[in-house]
Amino acid sequence: MKRITRATDDAEAIRVHLANRNPLGEDEVAERVDLAAAREELERAISDEPPTAESTRPSAAWRRRPMATAATVAAVAVVAVAAPALWPFGEQGSPGAPASLAPQALAYSDQAYDSAEELVAALPEPGVPPPDRPVRYVQGEGIGLDQAVADGDTASRIVASHTEDWITPEAQRHTVRGHQAPTFPSSEDERRWREWFPPDEAEPSEHSTDLSARAEEMRELPAEPDALRDHLTEHYEIDESNQSRLVGILDQYLGSPVAPAELRRAAAEALAAVDGVDALGQTSDRLDRDIVALGFESDASGWHTRQEWHFDPHTGDRVGQEEVLLEDRSEFDLERGQVISGGWVLETAWVREVGDRPD
Repeated sequence: MKRITRATDDAEAIRVHLANRNPLGEDEVAERVDLAAAREELERAISDEPPTAESTRPSAAWRRRPMATAATVAAVAVVAVAAPALWPFGEQGSPGAPASLAPQALAYSDQAYDSAEELVAALPEPGVPPPDRPVRYVQGEGIGLDQAVADGDTASRIVASHTEDWITPEAQRHTVRGHQAPTFPSSEDERRWREWFPPDEAEPSEHSTDLSARAEEMRELPAEPDALRDHLTEHYEIDESNQSRLVGILDQYLGSPVAPAELRRAAAEALAAVDGVDALGQTSDRLDRDIVALGFESDASGWHTRQEWHFDPHTGDRVGQEEVLLEDRSEFDLERGQVISGGWVLETAWVREVGDRPD
């Protein structure tokens, strides 16, 4: 996922900043802020324009790991553009060096759907756990392109991670995450990055998170698409001018590990009904899986992009998401049609206990 970040220790200020527009749980909200304002700050750093009073406010978003200390922030602005996880896999399926930092968008066949609503209506209902396998298992891969700017110079690196999650019926999530050492496109990128930032720890991590409060909130939400949309529109003061906010909220429900199956379905149907969400058609994704996709164009992140949601037509599950750049950004060597963020689910299944993997 794309992020522009400046270091800040004031997590509470970030929570307050987001409280009236982003319905995230306590564990999810601490590192999200206004991407458009942060990206504006980065672009100003590249052009050496003086900062405005508004742009000097601390901001951070999607901080996968500490990127800079407070002491370095004044001199270095950082942007992380997460390139699609999964595209750089080698012939044996193991992560390797990417052939392209930002691959081209998927091409879709002539679609058989007249509307986004028709596409979602054709999807099967999401599955529910069998009685003897109550724990949800989700495996994913992620690769991100981090870009930093200081005094007009730039540096990039690629960081990769592998994640396994187990979510219990009590909404307890256990996560095992592994990180690869970063890869640098050139020796100059590596020299600058190591000069500007302290080294990252690439050690595997393991932790548990209590999502029970978040799960309870979701169980109380309407599980019918029109009622869900009306509830969100009123609660978050959404109108025709900020439909991207509604899209973002529904996206959270689609991807939440503790969202009930009926809420995920309602969120997909409500998303399909949003003005501007289109049926893109069908294709094979970067893992050669059959998918059908929805798309939504927006400038909300500061760049003109299309958000894509990929669904498995056989299960109804969302299995991927990509953000496609719809304008050239020469300052980052990015062109229209390239994918600048994305995420994919490698495998999901129901298992008996935390730690079990699918047979």
